[in-house]
Amino acid sequence: MKYKIALIILILSSVFFACGDKPLFTELSENRVTVIIKGTYESNNPAGWLPMDSHGLEDRTYDDSEYFLHSNPAEDEIPDVFMLDIAGMKVAAGNDHEQYFANYRKTFTSPMNDTCDFFNGTGYTYKNTDMRPDFTWDAIHMYIRKMIYNNAKQYQPLGVSDWLYEEDVEVIFQEEDAYGVNFNLFQTLTYYDYLKENYDEVNRVFPLKIPVEDGFIFDYDEEETVLEIRLVVKNFIKKYEYEYENDDDERRLRHFYALSDWLRYIEKNEAEDGLMGGNVITAARYWVPGKTATITGSGIPANRYVIAIKSSHSISEYCIPDRTRPACDAPKTPWYPNNDGTTDFVEALLDYYLEYETYKEDYDTNFYPCVAETEVYETDWDDYNTRIKTFKIPQLITSSDGTGNFTFENVPEGTYNIYYATDSPAMGELPDLSSHTLIGSGIQVTEDDFDGTVTVPQP
Repeated sequence: MKYKIALIILILSSVFFACGDKPLFTELSENRVTVIIKGTYESNNPAGWLPMDSHGLEDRTYDDSEYFLHSNPAEDEIPDVFMLDIAGMKVAAGNDHEQYFANYRKTFTSPMNDTCDFFNGTGYTYKNTDMRPDFTWDAIHMYIRKMIYNNAKQYQPLGVSDWLYEEDVEVIFQEEDAYGVNFNLFQTLTYYDYLKENYDEVNRVFPLKIPVEDGFIFDYDEEETVLEIRLVVKNFIKKYEYEYENDDDERRLRHFYALSDWLRYIEKNEAEDGLMGGNVITAARYWVPGKTATITGSGIPANRYVIAIKSSHSISEYCIPDRTRPACDAPKTPWYPNNDGTTDFVEALLDYYLEYETYKEDYDTNFYPCVAETEVYETDWDDYNTRIKTFKIPQLITSSDGTGNFTFENVPEGTYNIYYATDSPAMGELPDLSSHTLIGSGIQVTEDDFDGTVTVPQP
C-alpha cells in the first residue's frame, strides 16, 4: 500500500509540476502571445481621416457601368461604420505546416472615427493561445467571414436613364439584421484567378494569407510577445455598384462601399461577378515588450508618411509595381434589360443592341487575335500577377504631425534607415515609396536603448 501511495504521489507530481515549481496545468493555460489587429496602413500614429464629400468618394466613384447614369444619387450616404467577422487564425510555414493559435470567432463593429481603437493605432486584442515556440513561422492565415461598410443603397430603374431609390441594403451581422453589403463575398477571386482552369479552387480571403517579413519566432522564455496584424482599411475606401435581378426577375442596382481596387483594378461588372479579390492589403510584425525603443524625429514636412526599414532591406522592395492590366482583356458583355414594365423598355433594348454591337467588334478585332496567340496571352497575365503579388508594405510606418514631428513606437533591436514619402495620396490610394526622401541612415536600436528613445538627427 505504501508503494502504491508513493506511486500515485509521483504521478500527480509529474502532472501538476512540469518545470521547477510551476504547475503544468498553469503553464498550459498561460498565454504569452498578445495578438493586436489594427485597421490602418500605419503601425502607430495613423493619419486622420481624409475628407469624403456628402455623396461619397466623388472623385473615385466606380461609375463606368453602362447603366450607372447617376454617379452620386442624392440618397447615397458615406459609410460611418465598418464591420468585421473573423472565424479564426493560424500560423503557417510554407504550404505544408500550419497551426491554429486563435481558434475563436470574433466580430468587431468599428465607428469610422479617430476615437475607435481599430482606427487610431491602438488596435483590438484577439483571444488566442500560444503557438509552437522556437520555430520560424512565415505567415498568418486569417479566416475572414464578413467585411461590411454600412450605408449601401438599392435603386430601381424607372427607365434607361432614371433610377429610383428603393431601400437600404440589409445584411446579417452577429446573427442580427444590419445595413450594408458583405463585400467579403466579392473578395474571393481576382480576374486573373478567374481566367485559370482551377479558379473554383481559389479563395483569397478564407484564408487571407498575411506574410511576416523575416519570419515570426515565438520564444516561450519571454513573458509576452506582441503579434501585430494590420489590415489597410482606414482611408482605403471606394464606392462601387453592381446590378442583379431580384426574386421577381426585376433588375436592381446597388451602391456599396468596399476596400479600394488601387492595387488590382477591376473593370465594370467584375464587382458583381465577385472578382474584387487581391485588394485586402496587410502587414504583420512582432516584438517583445521591454525589448523595444521609440524612435523620434522632426524637421520634415507636415502630414507625411514616414517609414523605418531595417538596413537588411531596401525601400525599393516596397515600391508600387506596374499595375497595368494586360491589353489582352476580354470585353464585358452589356446587361440585357428585362421587361420591367416601364415605358422606356424599348429605349433600353435599343441601347443594349448598340452596346452589344460594340462588344462584338471589340471581341473580334482586339480580343480574339490576342487569345489566338495562347502563349502570349498566358505570359502577359502571369507576368502581371507576378508583379502584383510581390507588393508589400513596410513593417514600421507612422505619419508626421502638423509641425513635422514623427514617432515610431515599439521598435525592436536593429539598424534602420528612415524615409518619408514625398507624395500625399488621396482617399483609396497608398503612397508611392519610389518617391521618397532619406532623413536618417544607420539609426541603431540596441539593448541600451530598450524602453528609451532614439532621436534621428534633423535632415
